[in-house]
Amino acid sequence: MHRIFFALALPEQVRQQLADLQKRLEPAAGAVKWVEKDNFHLTLQFIGSVDESRLRQLLRNAEAAAACCTKFTITLAGVGAFPSTAKPRVIWTGVTEGRKELRELVQALNIALDKLPDKPFSPHVTLGRVRPGRVVNFAQTLQAGSSFYTESIKINSFYCWQSTLTRSGPIYRQLKEFTLL
Repeated sequence: MHRIFFALALPEQVRQQLADLQKRLEPAAGAVKWVEKDNFHLTLQFIGSVDESRLRQLLRNAEAAAACCTKFTITLAGVGAFPSTAKPRVIWTGVTEGRKELRELVQALNIALDKLPDKPFSPHVTLGRVRPGRVVNFAQTLQAGSSFYTESIKINSFYCWQSTLTRSGPIYRQLKEFTLL
């Protein structure tokens, strides 16, 4: 079985900016399990566990999504939380530029994969997860990350990733790249 998802990879320079942002947020956020720098990505569609046959089918179908979407740029900015800033469980940075194009890509991918989303697509990069039972002063966290932004990031492709869960955290491996028009 393969535990897979489709996502955008982020360039090294952006991953470093996100790691630097985590350091700025750390004193304010408190009890957060931060995402490792090499694991930063922007999820388009989480699939879950599939067998080899289903994986091959999904990879073929994802080609159709790539074939109907053009390259674009995104910008990451600010800090937010899911499900709310009052009770944060996930701390993230959001997408400002490129939201429309991202939504179009996700819609094309959902159609190609014949997968209805579990919830509305909210483009973001997860920075960390609040440990269960811990409280985060999110007002301070929000203030510490309010000025964060990246330069425009060129999106030329997306990937199918395999996720292996371990005690020390997930290990991600790119299975296939899908180049946009």
